[in-house]
Parts: sequence; structure tokens; C-alpha cells
Amino acid sequence: MPLTYVSHQVPALAAKLAAPPWFDGTALALGSMSPDWPFALAGTRWQVNAHNTRGVLLLCVPVTTAAAVAVRELAPVVAAYLPSLPGLPLSRLALLDYRRPPLATTVLSALAGAWSHVAWDSFTHDGRWGARNVRWLASTHHVNGYPISGAMLAQHGSTVVGGVVGLVLLSRVLRELPVWAEAKPVGWARSAALAPASGAASGAAPASGAAPAPAPAEPDGPEEPVPGRGEFWAAVAAGTAAGVAWGSRGGWDGQFNIAVFVIRTSVGTAAGAVIGAVAGTRRARRKLRTPTSA
Repeated sequence: MPLTYVSHQVPALAAKLAAPPWFDGTALALGSMSPDWPFALAGTRWQVNAHNTRGVLLLCVPVTTAAAVAVRELAPVVAAYLPSLPGLPLSRLALLDYRRPPLATTVLSALAGAWSHVAWDSFTHDGRWGARNVRWLASTHHVNGYPISGAMLAQHGSTVVGGVVGLVLLSRVLRELPVWAEAKPVGWARSAALAPASGAASGAAPASGAAPAPAPAEPDGPEEPVPGRGEFWAAVAAGTAAGVAWGSRGGWDGQFNIAVFVIRTSVGTAAGAVIGAVAGTRRARRKLRTPTSA
């Protein structure tokens, strides 16, 4: 499959960059992953195909909408624990909760993201509509003497190219986040609870009586330790290990399947991140409540 993460987000990231007020970028990106999430249930009585109209409408859209709300709630906490890599200032993800789109925008963005995934897969999987109706994709080609379908070549090629393009677009999105956070699209609400935190995360001090400016600035010195960082990464590591063990058990036919392995591992990582964020938040609150000796 084209890689569920990074590659499949290319249409979502491009759409958000092209028309920021039109889309809930969080739901758009999550929706572009969602048709593959049911792979976690492969080989069980609950396995389901989400790469069709029914799966998109009944599973992908509601699950993505709920996930977008959860991600937006947890983003300010999780972003504090993430590293800021060259060109990828991940701490800016705290701003995801600074502006909250209307529910209709979130739902429609989830739908658009899921359909972008299904459409892409239709040209990169043998037997699907695009692979059947485009002659080159339906034909067999030879690479180093080995026969391979055009759809399979498109699958691997789009994974590599899409991964590179996806990282470039993600970098662009992270640079634009402060601008989008301060914009005032019609119907978008500002998260009052996050406003002070956004200013702190950005390194910008709000003027008296003015809303905090969330434009992030790179720290001049070493970062101060964030309470709960250890618990967060321990939970992520434990969740990832559990996901790896789960993914190694096999897929639809009981045999190891890379797609199932990737999805189950990512589910474990996500679960660990949620648990770690909650644990880190509680520790930070306890520390704030504990009186310090003079």
C-alpha cells in the first residue's frame, strides 16, 4: 500500500495549504489515514473493509471526527514533549487547538481526506477501478527480469515520492500554523483556555489587553525540562512495543503482513501517547499544587 502515514497526507496537506479557511486540516490529515485503520482488526471477527462508500461514511468519517476532536484537545500537551527538528518545529502543533472549526467543516474534511485515500488506492492496487481502467497500470512490466504490474510500480513509486513530498508539505504547514491560528475564518472559534498556553508555546508575550500572539520562536538557550516528559515517552515506548507484538501476530490469513504490522504498531504508539499525555498532565498539576520551600 502507499504508506498510510506521510505519503497519504500529501493531498490533505496540499489542500490545507491551498485553501486554509475551507478545511479542518487535522480532520483532513486524519481522514487520509482512516481507511487503513481497520487493518488493525484483520483476521478477527470484527474485520471490515473501509475502502468503499459504506466504510467511508459509516466508519471513517465518524471515527476521524472523534479523533480530530481528541487530537485537538491533546495537542498542547503532547507538543510540549515533541522535539523541534530542523525544518520541522513540531512544538507548533500546540496551536492545533487555538482555533476550532465548525463541526460541519470537520465532518466534511474527514470525508474529503478519506476519499482522497480511497481514490489514491484505486490506482495503486491491482483489481481496483483505476488499476483496471488505465492500460499502463493494468499491464505487466519487467523490472530486473521480474514481472510486476503497473499498479504495483505506482504503489511503491508513490510511497517514496509521496513520503518526500509529504515531509516538505508538513514543513510548510508547520511554518503557516501561527498565521492560521491568528486568522479569523467565519465560524471558527478561538479556544479561550488555550490562549495563554499558545502564547507561552510560541515564545511571544502578549501585549496588555491584547490576545496572545502565537507565532513560535526558537528558544535561545537550552530548553527547560517539561514536567511529565519521562512518563510520556515511557508510555509511548510501552505502547509501541505492545503494538509491535500485536502486529507480529499476523494479518488476514494468519501470516505476517506489513500493512497490518504498521497499523497495529501505530495504534499502540497512539494509545501510549494518549496515556502519557494524561499522566504528564497530572504530574504537572501536582507539581504546581505542591508548595515550594523558601
